[in-house]
Amino acid sequence: MKNRKNYQLAASFTLLIFVILGYTIKFYEQNILPIDTQIQSVIRGVRTPFLDAFFINFTSCFNQIQGGVLLILVCILLFLAKRKMEIVWLLTSTVILSVVANPLLKHIFQRERPSITHLVVETSFSFPSGHSVFATLFFGSFFFFFPLWIKDKMKMAQTICLFLLILVLISRIYVGVHYPSDVLGGFLLSTSWLLFTYPYFEEKRFVWRFKGLQK
Repeated sequence: MKNRKNYQLAASFTLLIFVILGYTIKFYEQNILPIDTQIQSVIRGVRTPFLDAFFINFTSCFNQIQGGVLLILVCILLFLAKRKMEIVWLLTSTVILSVVANPLLKHIFQRERPSITHLVVETSFSFPSGHSVFATLFFGSFFFFFPLWIKDKMKMAQTICLFLLILVLISRIYVGVHYPSDVLGGFLLSTSWLLFTYPYFEEKRFVWRFKGLQK
């Protein structure tokens, strides 16, 4: 893929920001807390009963069990549509980052959850946000898929993906279980992975299409 170096450069830059953010949180958390708190106050400052119910229900769609069910259903639809390489990339990304890397990183950083009212129950450490990791992988993958699948209304489909992703990220702050920097960390980690692995996915997809293994 001729643009591989550009993707790898962008992935390296994104990963570098994640490392700097993680280092700051691990050793100089007091320097980033004022920014976290200010953003947190703005997002939670618009709380209403309607928004509480909406974000509680919306964020639960990406919990471990519900997110797993969503992933399986999507993979079944992709299989029926003969999009096999898309399934491989999506599942591999989810297993490596959401199942393996994110819990390990949480244990390394051991950041406590915000000491404010939580609208949902969470017991693990806070950084990076697991919901943000999964949602960025999920919607980010489709952001890359759509230009390969459709031409008409492709931008609209990508915009919807970004909108839903932003809603997930905001929901984690709104329900009080994550600092904004936790959410940013999850987003950066998954974005770096998607940028780095996309050229390999596209190359393999081309080979599989040439061999008639997928649409």
